[in-house]
Amino acid sequence: MPEWDSEGDQGLHVYLSERGTVVVQGARVEAPLSPGDLPSGVECVEIPLGVWLAANEQLLASELTAEAFDEEFDRFTRTAFRLETRQDYAGATGPRYEYWRRGEPMPERSPRTSPWLARVAATTSAGKRWQRAHVVDQPLSDYMRYEMVVYAENVGAGEDVRIVDRAAHPTLSLLTEDFWLFDSDDRTGREHAVFLEFDDGGYPIRYERTSSSARLLVCRWQRDLVWSLAVPLAEFLAGHDEHS
Repeated sequence: MPEWDSEGDQGLHVYLSERGTVVVQGARVEAPLSPGDLPSGVECVEIPLGVWLAANEQLLASELTAEAFDEEFDRFTRTAFRLETRQDYAGATGPRYEYWRRGEPMPERSPRTSPWLARVAATTSAGKRWQRAHVVDQPLSDYMRYEMVVYAENVGAGEDVRIVDRAAHPTLSLLTEDFWLFDSDDRTGREHAVFLEFDDGGYPIRYERTSSSARLLVCRWQRDLVWSLAVPLAEFLAGHDEHS
């Protein structure tokens, strides 16, 4: 069972189980307690993940407009990581998806023609790091096959894209939320995440920004789990030639 946070001198350790629960290990404290009565023993308590997150929310989440969400990508200073768990984002793709479905040539998408890729290329050249991991189901949906083409364009602009089959690890079944995690290796207080919600067609309808330490712990744990199991896009495509 992986440890994914500890509170150092407080003697508190937090683990995520494969059942989707949180195990908190530390010295048990029962009120009333005087400063000289701290116990030496260590006990554990298992808590549903949702209950633990709600109890540990330190900063209230705030909803962002689409414009404010876009500004997040100009403000981060070091790293931007995206976790994708859906198998269909077709609602947000525009006409290129239809060109692809009909087998027709698609309009160019490069840093020269795409503001998004121009941003990725410019910030990558400036030393910032973009990472994206997608948890996919087999067989790949039509949209996911198209997405592999899009990902290759992202890689060309400087993004590190990796893919993992959901069946690769039982805990991946617990990953159902999409988010961006910004500046997670920056300990100066800039770290935060934005969670994305989608309608049934895959169009984003809500952006929630949070700096809650509890939710950021979960984001980092999910990122590290996925990144340890995922393979670079080129390697994934080499093993799935029919989708390249």
